[in-house]
Amino acid sequence: NSYGSASGSVYLRIAPDGVTPAGNGGDGLYISGDATLVAYNDQSRPSVISGNGGSGIEISNAGEENLIYGVRIGTTRLGTQAVPNAVDGITIGGTLNQIGQPGTAYRNLISGNAGAGIFLWGPSNTILNSYIGTNVLGTAALPNGGNGLVIYGDHNIIGSSAANGGNLI
Repeated sequence: NSYGSASGSVYLRIAPDGVTPAGNGGDGLYISGDATLVAYNDQSRPSVISGNGGSGIEISNAGEENLIYGVRIGTTRLGTQAVPNAVDGITIGGTLNQIGQPGTAYRNLISGNAGAGIFLWGPSNTILNSYIGTNVLGTAALPNGGNGLVIYGDHNIIGSSAANGGNLI
């Protein structure tokens, strides 16, 4: 499957300074289709999705085979302070989606959101190499308001034995 769209270093609902909230009343990014790539592999200029009235990213129950990595959700650009999304960092209803990818350049930071870091109610999804509820270095708490990870769906995979495949929650 080729991925339908890609983003470089972008700020969704946070000002270009990477600190000031500029959110909307809904989700920062809503994905209802298949094979969308939301990624950036330069941790010095990460994509940031923060300060929204809904979830940072929501993948609807129709969304399949989407890949999200290298994104900071619910924090500043530097990943040291919260700029909360009002609901969850990521809400996943679809199947066969992957959050994170092995390798330090591909790590997600999902922290500081008002709800759960990740709310997973769809089946057969994978969560890899994500720091949830910590700062960007994983050395201090930057908690989400709810649980780090909520799982209702069946057959989901959380973490991997591959180098940088595990999660820090």
